[in-house]
Amino acid sequence: MKIKQWLYLAGAGLLTLVAVACGNKAPELSFEETLAVYNKQNESVSNLVSLMTSDELSQTSTKGTISLNVAKQGEGKIVVDSESFTNPKTKEAEASLELNADANISDESAGIAGKIAAKLGLNVLIQDAKLFLKLSNLDITADEKNQQSIAMVKGMIEWFKGKWIKVDNQEFSTLLETSRKSGAQKFDPKEFITNDLYKNPTSTTYEGQPAWKVDLDQEVLKQQIKKVMEFSIKNTASALTGEQAEEFKLHEQELNAQIEKTLANLKIENTDAYFVIYAADNVKWVAKNTDISFDGGKINIQQSVTADSSKGKITITPASEQGKSETILIDYTVKEVNKTKYDFTVLISDGTANSKVVKIEGSLALALSEKGFSIKPDFSVTYQDVTAKVQGEYKVNLIDSHTFTAPTETIDAASILGGLVPGLESSDADFSGDEEEIIGLEELSLATGATTTGTSKTK
Repeated sequence: MKIKQWLYLAGAGLLTLVAVACGNKAPELSFEETLAVYNKQNESVSNLVSLMTSDELSQTSTKGTISLNVAKQGEGKIVVDSESFTNPKTKEAEASLELNADANISDESAGIAGKIAAKLGLNVLIQDAKLFLKLSNLDITADEKNQQSIAMVKGMIEWFKGKWIKVDNQEFSTLLETSRKSGAQKFDPKEFITNDLYKNPTSTTYEGQPAWKVDLDQEVLKQQIKKVMEFSIKNTASALTGEQAEEFKLHEQELNAQIEKTLANLKIENTDAYFVIYAADNVKWVAKNTDISFDGGKINIQQSVTADSSKGKITITPASEQGKSETILIDYTVKEVNKTKYDFTVLISDGTANSKVVKIEGSLALALSEKGFSIKPDFSVTYQDVTAKVQGEYKVNLIDSHTFTAPTETIDAASILGGLVPGLESSDADFSGDEEEIIGLEELSLATGATTTGTSKTK
């Protein structure tokens, strides 16, 4: 009697296990349904790009810490806090940056060995094609042996603190307009993705999971690559005016010919690729192997996936006329912690036994909404005796309104230059020879978010 009871219980347990297993089994999706799920999963990428390239008024904040440690030489840390407002339609931008830096340098060869600390405050405003800058704070402290050098630096810039400096110059206005136009062509990933890329779908399994094995249509892929390259050329051309535009037109045909040549020599072979179905809302793409050859060399890609992770190895072999080239190996692992956070590890080396490896390890969190997004990096980069760590948050939100107010009391930048270099007193002074410096000013506002993202405590 007891034997029968045990048999009944064992049978019931077995049926329960089978039922649970069947309940967790990945669904059998058609190829069209599989593509639909995969494309829906990647909608967030398109939404993120749309927010980043939006022409609506936006508020951006960046808060983070960057630390650096060099063995036997020293260590340092930079804390950044910036906020900005940007209106692409009215071409106005306002930003503020607060930066605290500390360094402890033990290498005497650097010339400033010891402890140094600095606090920097900077305000930036762009309005009516004019750039306004204000050094709101600069405080530097150092060890006694570095006091003289620090005092000299502080003495040179003390006069500028708290004063608004205006850059009002035709050349600057032209460069500013060119910079803005360079991003006028909006990049929409959806325009460059097509299901026609995949052909000959075959129902199969991947590591026990239902999957669709596919081939890549090389001609369709080349056309999509061509569209991206042509977009880049058009975006560059739209930003140019006058002589620069005419000169670019002379080379445009040559660039298009180069694109055709590059695509003609592009080959994608030995592809073993799958769409793997893990759940009704979880489809992974994996290329177990792909060989890509082009004018510049060869690339081999090998990947593997699970329901919540992806691993891969990318081998890049540049072309070499001497017959010998240095191979670059990239090994990576990405693990999904939850729907918004991913852990990752990337190793970059030359593949030799004594290779010097660059290791990037940490996590990345992404939160996305209809009106904004937040990116939180937390990772370290290690190379030999150097370790850098990055931690913080970059946040962008579309907002309804913000008032940009230009300062009433300013000092013309040309008059400052005129005091240093006679002959530059005129506000119409030619800055065309200082293109890199002028662009650098705008890049400074970009770095604080003034023309795309950033923060504004400027008043």
